Amino acid sequence: MDAAPPNFIWRSRAGATSRHSHQNVARWTDTLSARARTGFDLLTRYLSQLPEPTALLARRLLDNRGVILAHIEEGRNATFDGTKIRHHGDFHLGQVLIAKDDAYILDFEGEPRRTLDERRRKAPAARDVAGFLRSVDYAVSAAIDREPTLNADERAAIARQMRTWGDSLATAYLECYRATIADASLWPADEDQTRRLLELFLLEKALYEIEYDLTNRPSWCHIPLEATLRILEQRGVIRP
Repeated sequence: MDAAPPNFIWRSRAGATSRHSHQNVARWTDTLSARARTGFDLLTRYLSQLPEPTALLARRLLDNRGVILAHIEEGRNATFDGTKIRHHGDFHLGQVLIAKDDAYILDFEGEPRRTLDERRRKAPAARDVAGFLRSVDYAVSAAIDREPTLNADERAAIARQMRTWGDSLATAYLECYRATIADASLWPADEDQTRRLLELFLLEKALYEIEYDLTNRPSWCHIPLEATLRILEQRGVIRP
C-alpha cells in the first residue's frame, strides 16, 4: 500500500483508513483565507460609516491583517482524523424549534452566501458544532447589548455573568454532543486535533458573521468583530 500523504487522513465508518491528498485542508485554508480577505475589504469600504466604537474594533482587525492571514496559512499542513459527512451548514440557535418536549432542526439549505456546490460538499461534524458554539456566544453579546439603561459598572458585571453562563452552555453542549455520538470516527480522537479543528471553523464562522452583518445589519457588526478579535487573542495570534 502506498504511503499516506502527510497532510490529511480520514477513517471510514468501517474502520478502514481512507488516504487522501492535502486537498481537504488546502480547500478549507483557501476558503478561510478568502473569507478573511473579503471581510477586510468590506471593513475598509464601510469603515467611515461605522460608529466609532465599532470602527475602533474594525481598525484593530485591519491593523493585524497580515498577521491574521499568516496564521490562517500556517494551518495548511494540519492533519486531522475523522469522517466527512453531509452537514447542516448553517446550524445555530435560530435553526432549532422547541415544541413541547422535543426539538426540531430547520433550514438545511446551508449558509445563504455560499454557492450551491459549496453547500453540497461534505465536511467534518465540527463545522456544525462550531456554528452552534458561535451562535451561543453571539446570543450572549446580543443580550448584553439589549439593556441600554445600564451604567458602565453594571454592564461590566452583567457581561461577566453572561459570559460565564455562555461558556458553561457551550461546554455542556460540546460535552453532550461528543458523549452522544454513536460513530466515533465523526470526531478526532486526538484532543489537539479537536481543538485545532474547532478553532478553524469558529474563526471561519466569525468572519462570515462580519461579512453578513456589514451587508445586512451593520448596527450589529461590533458583535462578530469583538468575537473575532477575542478568538485571535485566545489563540495568541494578536495581543489583547
